[in-house]
Amino acid sequence: MTEMLKEKAPEGRPSKQGLENTNREICTTDGSATTASRKGKMTTISSLSETQNFHHIDWDALATLAAEPRRSKAHTPEAAKKSSPLIAAHNGRSRTKTEAEQAMFGLLRADMDDAKGQNHRTIANALLEQGLESFIIYSTLSHTPEAPRYRVFVELAEPVQFEVWTNLQFELAEVLGSDPCVNRPAQFMILPVTIKATEGDYKHKVSRGDALREGAPFWLNAAERAKREQAKAADTVKLYTAAKPAQFNERLTGNQVSIIDLVNRSYEWPELLDFYGYERKGRNSWMAPESSSGTAGVHILKSSTDGKERIFSHHTSDPAGGRLCDKFDLIAIREFDGDQVRALAEIAKEHFPEAHKHNRREWATIKRNEQIAAVVAELSQEDAQ
Repeated sequence: MTEMLKEKAPEGRPSKQGLENTNREICTTDGSATTASRKGKMTTISSLSETQNFHHIDWDALATLAAEPRRSKAHTPEAAKKSSPLIAAHNGRSRTKTEAEQAMFGLLRADMDDAKGQNHRTIANALLEQGLESFIIYSTLSHTPEAPRYRVFVELAEPVQFEVWTNLQFELAEVLGSDPCVNRPAQFMILPVTIKATEGDYKHKVSRGDALREGAPFWLNAAERAKREQAKAADTVKLYTAAKPAQFNERLTGNQVSIIDLVNRSYEWPELLDFYGYERKGRNSWMAPESSSGTAGVHILKSSTDGKERIFSHHTSDPAGGRLCDKFDLIAIREFDGDQVRALAEIAKEHFPEAHKHNRREWATIKRNEQIAAVVAELSQEDAQ
C-alpha cells in the first residue's frame, strides 16, 4: 500500500528520440517501398517520464519496428526501460485514464511476462487458432531463453471505443493467459528495443493477415463472455446494493478529518484490486488471488443508500469475502488482518501526516476546552453555595 499512496516521480529526462514521422516510407513483405496506409494510429511517448509530448505510429511502422528493433545505448535492461519509447493502444494525447477512455483504440495487446514453455511460434499458433491473423509478437528487454517474456499486439480493422476494446482485451487475456495490467486503458508498453547484452536473444514474429473485424468468431466470443460476466454482476447488484455495510466508527470530534474518506478517495478500485492480486475477468468482475475456481466472484457495487462504491466477494477463500467492503476495509483486511483500529492509526501517521497532526491538535483543543468548562462549572457551583 505504501507504493500505492506515494506518487511516482519521473525518472530521468525525457529522451528526444521519438517516433514523430509515422507517414514515413517503410518496406512491405515483398521488399517494395510504400507509404503506410493502415487506418489505425496509436499514441507513442519518448520515455516513461514523458507526460506532455505525444506522437503517433501506425500498424505498418509498428511491424517494421518489431523486425528492426531500436538499439538502446543503455548497458542494462532497467536503464533501457527508462529511456525507451512506449506505445498505447489508443490514439489519445494523454496518459490519464479518463482521457484514454474517450479515445479510440486501434490494437489489442498482451503482456506475456510468464511465458515459460512458450515461444513466439507457439504464441502465434494460439492466436491463429482463434482466427487472429494480423499480429506482432516480440520479446522484451527482460526476456531470456530460460525466462521468456513477450509482448503481443493484435491489429483491429477499425478503431473501436473503450467499451468494445475492453471486452476484446479480456478475451485475449483469457486466450493467452496474459497479465491483466494491460487491460488498463492508459497503460503504455515499451516498443521493440534491444541492448548489446540481449540482442542475441531477441525474437519476433509478424503476421500480415486480415485484421480483426466485428462479427469475427473471436469478436463474438468476447461479446458473449462480457454478457455472461455482466449478468453475474447484475445478480450481485440486485442482492447487495440495498444492504447496509458494517461501517467502522472513527469517532470523529469537532473539526477532525476522516482518514477513511481520505483513503477511499486516494484510489480507484481497479488499481487497488490489482495491487492486492485480484485478477480482472471483465469490466466489473475480478477473481480473488486465493481462488482456484477460475471464476470471477468479486464485483464493484454502488450503494443505493449512500451512493458509495464498495466490493462484494463471493469467494469463500477471500479474506474479504461475504461482506461489503470499501477501500479502507480491504486495506485493513489485506494488510492489518482486519484490525481497523491499528490500520487507521498507522495509515494516518504514515500516509496522511498533515491530516493526522490536524486531528491530534483538534482532539487536544477539545479536551482542553472540556477541562476548562469543567473547572468553570465547578467554580460556578462553589459560588452558588
